[in-house]
Amino acid sequence: MVVLAHPSVYHSMELARELIAAGRLDGVEIDHPRNTPEDRAELTRLAKENGLIVTGGTDYHGINTVTPRPVGAFTTSDEMIARIGDIASAQIDLQETKIRSKSK
Repeated sequence: MVVLAHPSVYHSMELARELIAAGRLDGVEIDHPRNTPEDRAELTRLAKENGLIVTGGTDYHGINTVTPRPVGAFTTSDEMIARIGDIASAQIDLQETKIRSKSK
């Protein structure tokens, strides 16, 4: 499971575009306080076009930060959490199948 976290923060939109075009991402973090509105709009479009998981996170680092944000201010929907679980389960099943076939 590969999700690119807050691409706006590290000026990684070009990397996000490249990874998405190459089919290397399962999802992108869109709902993050430091993603710009323009990047959020583009990431939302790219996620829809490519069937990617959309995540969110507060990026909470405690109260002693420049801009503290309450935990849970930015979230991942229940639907996306379920998709993450489904993908993770499928990946585990695949790995277990590979291990069993090697031990035969």
